[in-house]
Amino acid sequence: PDALFLLARSLRAGETLEQGMETVASHGVRPLAEEFRRGVERIKLGLNVPAALQGMARRLRLADFNVFVTAVTLHRTVGGNLMLLLDRVAASTRDRNQFRGYVRAATALGRITGVFIAAAAPMLFVGYCLWQPDFAARFTQSPGGMRALGVAVVLEIVGVIWMYLLLRFDY
Repeated sequence: PDALFLLARSLRAGETLEQGMETVASHGVRPLAEEFRRGVERIKLGLNVPAALQGMARRLRLADFNVFVTAVTLHRTVGGNLMLLLDRVAASTRDRNQFRGYVRAATALGRITGVFIAAAAPMLFVGYCLWQPDFAARFTQSPGGMRALGVAVVLEIVGVIWMYLLLRFDY
């Protein structure tokens, strides 16, 4: 969002989109500024702006940057107020990042609980092996005990995968 706000401010100051991209490349944050620098170099070599931005989007693989590239490409074909459009894209990116933080905070207890639940059965088995080795030895030496142990391991793996899928939040 900061790079998009900087680009919108440079456009508001009267610079062209290419000059604004140079401003972001020289004054932006480190990883994204390097990518903008590559894009500016490709534009100077003769590549048009939408193609350079699409190359940047392919390398970055960020959903928010794809929205920015789509907005700039659409502006190039249709027209309109690019500064206002970039401000809105930056604001929505900032809101999206803030919402991602809220969701991570709201699901933190569930994720920590999931880790403890997943670790409970293996830790209990290790405790039996350490403090009651005769019980664990009898359990692992019988064929029924080995089958039960195999079923328990499979169910533990299934449960961990299921909890991971339940507690994961994708955009």
